[in-house]
Amino acid sequence: MLIDFKLQRFSTMESGAVQDNLLISLIISATVFCAIVLAKAIGTLFPLGAKKIGLDPAVMASPFITTIVDTLTLMIYFTIASAVLGF
Repeated sequence: MLIDFKLQRFSTMESGAVQDNLLISLIISATVFCAIVLAKAIGTLFPLGAKKIGLDPAVMASPFITTIVDTLTLMIYFTIASAVLGF
């Protein structure tokens, strides 16, 4: 029933609005995918790198990784949005 409601909502909108909604959905989906891949890579590689240089890996798994991932995710979002929307 939810899918039917959404399809009816799309059919009553102007075609430009539907295209804008799909474009925004594409941007957000691509950003979430890239953010997950990036977070997994950084969350794995930073503690391994810390262990290689003799630091405690638990120290690297603290807010340091979260800050880096959040910053890079914002950069990825704005980069994808700018590229797709043409800003």
